[in-house]
Amino acid sequence: MVKNIENIAESNDEMLTYFNKLYSDHEMKLQEYKALLFDTNVKLDELNRTKNVYSLNTDSRRDVFSPIHTHNTENEKEAELKDEIASLVDSRIEYEDKIDEETIYLRTINKKIKKLNDAKNAINELSKLNDNESSELENALEKQKDLEYQLEEERRKYKQELEERKKEADYISNESFERHMNNILRIYAFDEAYYSTVLEKRIRNHIIKNNRNLEYACQLIATDPGRAANLINDTVLNQNKISVIVEEQINRINHSSYDEKRPLKEILEEYLREEKNNHPQYKIEYSFGNLGHKANYIKQVYLKKLLDIFFDNIYKHSEAKTIKLIVQQDDGTLDVRISDDGIGITPDYLTDSEWYSGIHRAKEILFQLSGKLYISSNNGTHIRFNFKYI
Repeated sequence: MVKNIENIAESNDEMLTYFNKLYSDHEMKLQEYKALLFDTNVKLDELNRTKNVYSLNTDSRRDVFSPIHTHNTENEKEAELKDEIASLVDSRIEYEDKIDEETIYLRTINKKIKKLNDAKNAINELSKLNDNESSELENALEKQKDLEYQLEEERRKYKQELEERKKEADYISNESFERHMNNILRIYAFDEAYYSTVLEKRIRNHIIKNNRNLEYACQLIATDPGRAANLINDTVLNQNKISVIVEEQINRINHSSYDEKRPLKEILEEYLREEKNNHPQYKIEYSFGNLGHKANYIKQVYLKKLLDIFFDNIYKHSEAKTIKLIVQQDDGTLDVRISDDGIGITPDYLTDSEWYSGIHRAKEILFQLSGKLYISSNNGTHIRFNFKYI
């Protein structure tokens, strides 16, 4: 036991040394970027002053022997200064971004160092335990091993149960468990990439653009207030667009509104009211059978996802005018039927659509719920799915 603690302490010290060195290296980088930013700001200040001097010295005089007024002309030196100033402004933005990156990275490393120091203190406390306490710790570790063994057995049984359910489900009879898990992970990775792209392209780049506009507006506010005002107005419009984008993404991933105490019928009626308000061009009819059970939180989230997928497909592809929803519940199994009077769906809808499309997502969601999915096309599209809801 003592030997194990010594090995743990040695490993912890090695990691602590590594992260301390890493912190020191990046702190030096941070100071370098700050120094470069300081030098850039100094150069910008000097160049702006010099430019002002050259601006005042532009030739706006009138020849006493000529009645024709000579317009102000920008001399060559002033033009060179403007180009150099623009280049320095770009460098300043780059250094500021680097400083932000290094600051965030240093905070992350500092958290790791704190955790390693806490671990080191905890290891030191463990090393002070007497023989009886060490024995109790060993017993606790043995119990933990037993618990881990039991958990492993539960995982094995759970996997076996999933395999058995997979064989029973008609729509997945020819597909392997690994294939489903691979598809689920691919969709998850796709969603992660999507949110990353939204943050990068639609939010972060707009913020950077707004910052540049504001900096430029500050430079123009004394010499060209009209143009400065236009830049500020553009920045406000961009900020409003960013707010809309952020609100959209929050609505996509926010599940805080779900409540297990609410009856399922009430949840579905509220969902349909929102759909009717958002899509008044469709006639939405519905019928609910026996819905006595309260909504399980996880099942509630996935039911909403499934309804969103199928309703969204109808809105985008069906050219329908009427949508009918029938929901029934029997012995804890929820049976949902959605039909429309649109153009129908092709028999090869799974192979015709991309792997990350809504129909594939619905298929994998129902796999995780051990549910079943049926889709047919006859005077429109008819969808039926069911799964255990309690």
